Amino acid sequence: NDDLQDYDWTVNSLPQYYLPNLKVVLIQDFMGLKVELDVVKFFLANAGVLQTVTIMIHECLSKDYKKQTQIASELLKFPRYSASCALEFMTPE
Repeated sequence: NDDLQDYDWTVNSLPQYYLPNLKVVLIQDFMGLKVELDVVKFFLANAGVLQTVTIMIHECLSKDYKKQTQIASELLKFPRYSASCALEFMTPE
């Protein structure tokens, strides 16, 4: 099964064999923790054909617009292997 939905994410445990073909990343319940930022940074820096990283913000962060802006600003500064990769930020409905 190629679905990594329930994978135990740490930067050192990410499966390297997915990177060359990885096009879409969806991160749910994102709270802006360092480990989450490191995972996004890793994908952006190492996935050469990555097209989209969608970050679904956790409910606890959805009301804190200032923190959302701060986190988004930090994420947008991360270097990207794929120049065409888009970052999408979504809040809970």
